[in-house]
Amino acid sequence: MDRRWRDALADGDVLAQSMYPRRNIDLLGVEAVANIMELGPLMPNYAHQARQARASGKQFWVTELQAEPWTDEDSRLLSPTNPSANLAPRQLTENIIYARKTGAGRIYLWGAEWWLYQAEQFGDTRWLGAVSESIGEE
Repeated sequence: MDRRWRDALADGDVLAQSMYPRRNIDLLGVEAVANIMELGPLMPNYAHQARQARASGKQFWVTELQAEPWTDEDSRLLSPTNPSANLAPRQLTENIIYARKTGAGRIYLWGAEWWLYQAEQFGDTRWLGAVSESIGEE
């Protein structure tokens, strides 16, 4: 995996990564959520990649940050009474903080249409609030 981002850095104008910190996994037939931010040396070192990009005179961007639950089911079935196991509004805020700490010059969030759906369909504005508060933090 190290080689792929290094090749992309060498070939591109910007090193851009997708970040999905919380991933669904099947652990011997049991569904679980893995938080890659807690894997220590086994997780991708995005901060190192950002430093390498800057050292090469290039930028590091997060072009897709997990800001919506990832599900194998129809995401429209997720609601405040049937929440996702892999992302909650508090964790969305943590994802944004984590992405900022990498030194990314830009961070694009994946999930805006879902936050609006949750607000309009269920009156759940926690997602929009988490993003608003996070964007307001500078």
